Amino acid sequence: MSGKVILVPQYLSSFEFYNNLLKQVRNILVHGDSGEIIFDFSNTSKIEPLTIPNLLCLGFWIKSKSISKPCIRIPYTFEADILKSYLDNIGFLDLSMRYDIFEFEQSPYSGIDSRKIDPLCGTLMFNSNDNIDSVIRGISYYIDPFSDKYLKKFDVSILSSIYDDNQLFKNEMSQFIFELVVNSQKHGESFSFTTLHAKHSTKSIYISVSDCGKGFLRSIGDEENVRVNSEMDAIFYGIYKRNSSKIYGLFNVIRRVLELSGKVRIHSNNTQIIFTERILYAFIKNKLIHDTNFHKFNVKNDVLFPGVHIELEIPMLW
Repeated sequence: MSGKVILVPQYLSSFEFYNNLLKQVRNILVHGDSGEIIFDFSNTSKIEPLTIPNLLCLGFWIKSKSISKPCIRIPYTFEADILKSYLDNIGFLDLSMRYDIFEFEQSPYSGIDSRKIDPLCGTLMFNSNDNIDSVIRGISYYIDPFSDKYLKKFDVSILSSIYDDNQLFKNEMSQFIFELVVNSQKHGESFSFTTLHAKHSTKSIYISVSDCGKGFLRSIGDEENVRVNSEMDAIFYGIYKRNSSKIYGLFNVIRRVLELSGKVRIHSNNTQIIFTERILYAFIKNKLIHDTNFHKFNVKNDVLFPGVHIELEIPMLW
């Protein structure tokens, strides 16, 4: 099969997605090449769970800009079979074909290995017109088996002194996902893909939500008739100004994750901001907007990816 081939890195992390894969796609689309784009996973042995919703939204974006769907190439090898098992377990293969996002050079289900790489809850799609009850049911579908079954496999207790019981943990994780999904629906007017995942190797919980909607800048302009100068300013407006009118809100999602020594990545259209625990105090006090050091090390303005893409990394060693 001929086309523009993009070699997927050996370890597809969020860093590699934004700094390698996404830039290659952008260069092809910017130059007006309407031919097929082929993602070659021949040398890929590991995919970070946070990138799964991003890959699905990336496929939608390419499809909207090209005359053909993007294609995925996974060879017939032992290592590729393990990779396909992972993509199957986490729901990527099913969603790719059910929503007609990617084509595959050959059947992705051939040679699937039955071994599990990490305990998974998988990936779900929430439509823009799903009602609140439907969203809550979908999140419950995630959280209940995740909390009751998978967390027991960890050597350390995630509950410790922070959560009095398992239900409090479920409630907080559910609140994180609910807030991000509803933001996609309400402000982005878009469907979204959501992944929840735990990894033994890093003792961490990962939540990722990606949509193909408006992004912060256009959303704030359309809904609130507020003039902001950049996507970065719009992100901060969405965090702080909207906070006063919300029961929970994005501000509290970020604050809580940072309190748990975690990390939050927010990407809107062409701007990405990374929040880490070391800036917790400055974040709470709204001192980041004019912090030049924060902008230098935590803000990027040159990585085009339409929509809003939010990643939470929450350590389990508290």
